[in-house]
Amino acid sequence: MKFYKLISVFLSSVLLLSGCAEYNNIHKSKKKCNVCEYDICDIISQPEHINIIEMPEYSKSTKDVTKREMLSGFPFISYKPIIDFGGKFPPEFYSSIRFRWKAVSFNNANYWNLRWNPHLYDIIYVKPLWIGDFSFKSEDFLKDLSYTYNVSFRELNILKNWIKNGGVLWIESAIYISSYDVALNRLNRSRLSRLFRKIRRIKILGQKVNTFALRARMIDKFHTKPLNKTVVISKSLSKQPNLLRGIHRLKLTQYDYLGAYFTVRGKQIIKYNGKVYASYINYGKGKIITTIPFDFLDVHYDGELYRWNLLMWLLKDRNRSVVR
Repeated sequence: MKFYKLISVFLSSVLLLSGCAEYNNIHKSKKKCNVCEYDICDIISQPEHINIIEMPEYSKSTKDVTKREMLSGFPFISYKPIIDFGGKFPPEFYSSIRFRWKAVSFNNANYWNLRWNPHLYDIIYVKPLWIGDFSFKSEDFLKDLSYTYNVSFRELNILKNWIKNGGVLWIESAIYISSYDVALNRLNRSRLSRLFRKIRRIKILGQKVNTFALRARMIDKFHTKPLNKTVVISKSLSKQPNLLRGIHRLKLTQYDYLGAYFTVRGKQIIKYNGKVYASYINYGKGKIITTIPFDFLDVHYDGELYRWNLLMWLLKDRNRSVVR
């Protein structure tokens, strides 16, 4: 029995050695047999050469791409979400704009980087506020914003220094109160009166504000009919000749029950029927601009062009006269 086992082991070894020798002769390989399994040696010794053909991305036209790029960053301020905003003007209008800018909301700005890089942003903006989120802790609007968005006073001082050295703070100056706040007794009549007195006492960098309020019509206990108000532009109040060029009428749309609007007492831009709808103050080399959040989606009004004019005017003061 042992003899037969020895014979079988001997024959297995002979067959294995002969297989390795035959494989090495065929492939002329100097590698040991236990390195190669199946066709892996061929794959390693002769790697494939793959020719990659790059296909250009499809695009309709250069002007159309430019329009999409421009509109993706504008309007950069909106109370309502913007979906598929196509713009009012033809592609040539957008491709003729030679400015590029960086804008960020007050609560998303990186103030620590802004400390060393004043050109990190061109505009820092504040969207319209809902009363349920806004913290009224003082009569200083910027301090109240810092409480609302958890921005430290050190960061707030960085913002002020940035404005003083040429930055722009753009405030969409509205505070909204929903019908739910009133209907669920979160804000009764006396609390509303106290609230509006607080708003009238607001100051922006020491400057007082002009205020007015609009009330929408109630449909039922919890719903209101959107309020639309037209502001007619008869003449420019600003010394900037192109600031309101092409602007004839603007639309203020209010979806909430109450809207409290305020503008800083400075240089007026838009005034209609005794109410100031847009104004600004200079702060060092920079500006703080307050504007009522006019609608820009309705192509039968001039809300989009109004924003473009403001943006171009502010960027010229920032010396953004060429594409960056």
